Amino acid sequence: MSDTLSWPEGKTLALSVVVNVEEGAEMSIADGDKKPEPVDELGVAVSVPIRNYVNESNYQYGIRAGGPRVFRLLDKYDVTATITAAAQSLERAPDLTKMILDGGHEVTSHGWRWVHQFSFDEAREREFIERRRLPSKRPAASARRVG
Repeated sequence: MSDTLSWPEGKTLALSVVVNVEEGAEMSIADGDKKPEPVDELGVAVSVPIRNYVNESNYQYGIRAGGPRVFRLLDKYDVTATITAAAQSLERAPDLTKMILDGGHEVTSHGWRWVHQFSFDEAREREFIERRRLPSKRPAASARRVG
């Protein structure tokens, strides 16, 4: 057995690209949650149960404009990625979901929504897990490219 690792076609670098898709699955008063999602990674939370339209618009931009730009670039450079997605995000963005599937990307589950399920009782967590099913049109392994 050789101690030397060789990549296909003599390549010397392997790169794993992972894209997180969560927009549209965050806590929102509009979806019946008790509070809105904290503001980005700052953790600043609105202390009363009102909609945070500025924060909601950030998430909408990501799913409607930012995500498609990322996937067009991946396609342009013939790069496939692992997409870690909240199922609700993909449900709410069918055009983006189509781009992901048509691009041959590997989709992995990030749950159904972007919530803290550690507080769920067993029955509620089982329901949450069941809802996390992701769209798929083929096994991920068959769509992977090498190079």
